[in-house]
Amino acid sequence: MRVDAFVRSALFAALSIAAFAALLVLAVFRGEAQPTVGPFATNTSVGTTSAQIIAASPSRKAITICNGSTATNNASIAPVPITPTVPGANAVGIALAAAATSNCYNSPSGSQAAGAAWNGIGSAANTNILVIEYF
Repeated sequence: MRVDAFVRSALFAALSIAAFAALLVLAVFRGEAQPTVGPFATNTSVGTTSAQIIAASPSRKAITICNGSTATNNASIAPVPITPTVPGANAVGIALAAAATSNCYNSPSGSQAAGAAWNGIGSAANTNILVIEYF
């Protein structure tokens, strides 16, 4: 059976348009974004010896670490591998002074340290630390 040249070119045009439309739909279609998970809060306490307060999490986008202790328990924090020392003169780490309201450290936007493990130390036993992770 012989197909007329006009019919053949019309079929070719229709198939070409359908294929182009399918490619356009695939190129333009965007899947839904994954939902943001969190924030997650971890409450821990540190003493007068440096200890890890939160494990590393490479998928963590930001972190907030707060000293929720009484007016006398100061704390220092630092990302691993830095070992913080008790707050005071020549202290190592980010100092979180004790206060009636919590004193917090917020990781900068895009900070690589946000995903690191963090160490902490207090000026007294049972210094309360609140860690809030954003994924």
